Amino acid sequence: MLKPYKTFFQQIVKLSHRGMFFEDTANAEKYLSTRNYSRLNYYFHKFMTNDNFGNSVSFNDIIHIEETDSEFRHLLFRYIEFIELKLRTQIAYFVGQNYGSDAFYYSDCFISKKKQEGTQLIQQCKNKILLRFRKDPFIKHHCDNYLSILPVWVIVEYLDFGDLSKLVGFIDTKIQSEVSKNFQNSKTNIFKSWIHSVSVFRNICAHHGALFRRPLVIKPQLLSKHPESIDKVFAVVYCIYHLLSIDKRQEFLGDLDQIIQEIQNHTGTLYKLQLDDYGFPQNWHRYLT
Repeated sequence: MLKPYKTFFQQIVKLSHRGMFFEDTANAEKYLSTRNYSRLNYYFHKFMTNDNFGNSVSFNDIIHIEETDSEFRHLLFRYIEFIELKLRTQIAYFVGQNYGSDAFYYSDCFISKKKQEGTQLIQQCKNKILLRFRKDPFIKHHCDNYLSILPVWVIVEYLDFGDLSKLVGFIDTKIQSEVSKNFQNSKTNIFKSWIHSVSVFRNICAHHGALFRRPLVIKPQLLSKHPESIDKVFAVVYCIYHLLSIDKRQEFLGDLDQIIQEIQNHTGTLYKLQLDDYGFPQNWHRYLT
């Protein structure tokens, strides 16, 4: 049987019985009206032992953690966008340059062992474009004037980032290398690993996923100068920094510094946020710069 419905006030009573400290129940009730209990439940369980908080966290602490997560997500999502848009551009440019504008209608642009997977991926994307976006003026133009044949630079714009990261591993190794170099990375396998990790993380951000103490399912490969473990959000921060253009890196660092200072300066009621909650080592600048 499903758990019964609870009002916002009943949710507070439930949390209180489990040892949650409330500084202001009226404010807590207001906050619960804007954040689903099931969403906050992720954070609750990070502090519970045997279904009890044990005086480890207050509701205001939870609010601060959740709002810090939100700030982190918006920041990282913004910089991931720079990477994603550049990746689309680079793939379209080098595939078109080497195999022509209609390259995706043939399998020559894919490496031998990935021809079938690459062809299927592009076919699915083309079908989606012609089904969902046929009335889009740009797509309609190609349907009316080019027999519905779409050039590579159109198709890549409609691939989601997850499929785009797969495409990186399907295309000709020469093109993989060219794209990788344009992201200041000469090691193609590491580049593909970073793109995959960032694309998975991007979806977490897009769906408002929690970042606090979040373990990574897809861990990126590290450069040989950092053989030790880098985990949680910082592992993705590491990838984003190295995938950004050089002129964007300092801007990224400046924005990161602001969030880190907010974390370090906030005292909390019962729980004070730690850098390690997001996987940041104390000397995190050294890993990036």
